[in-house]
Amino acid sequence: DRVLKLKAHTNIDDSNDAAPGTIVLDEAAEVDEGWPVAKAIKERRLLLVSDIVNRFGILSGGAWPEHPEEAVVMPIAVSEQAEVCGVLVMGVNSRLRFNNNFGDFVEIFTTTTAAAINTVISVEQERQRAMALAELDRAKTNFFSNVSHELRTPLTLISGPLS
Repeated sequence: DRVLKLKAHTNIDDSNDAAPGTIVLDEAAEVDEGWPVAKAIKERRLLLVSDIVNRFGILSGGAWPEHPEEAVVMPIAVSEQAEVCGVLVMGVNSRLRFNNNFGDFVEIFTTTTAAAINTVISVEQERQRAMALAELDRAKTNFFSNVSHELRTPLTLISGPLS
């Protein structure tokens, strides 16, 4: 089973179902409550959730007195072919409502986030390659040091009586 773990949230109590610590994707696909992350991942597209008050109760509007009534769920993948590495859930400001501009903003935000994640993955892979090469270099140096010693010892024994 694939599990998503909550990494960050704002303006939601930890005890609220809107901020679950983990979501098991196989179970989430079968249940129609909570955030539709399994569906968003499967369809690899932004989903608008219009009934968040029914799903989670009234959520904080942050600096605004109005609470959000809609939210978007958007999968984050580092490439078109890559497996989804996360999901963004974002409330929609009730003063603005969801429109194409907001959808474009979410798309840009998740694309930028995916690029940052891809950079971190690349840097980590490069670091691991460098560590592997350093270990290989140490093994090579150790091997040639031992071979050099083994070749010198018999040569010393042979050249000693000749002098």
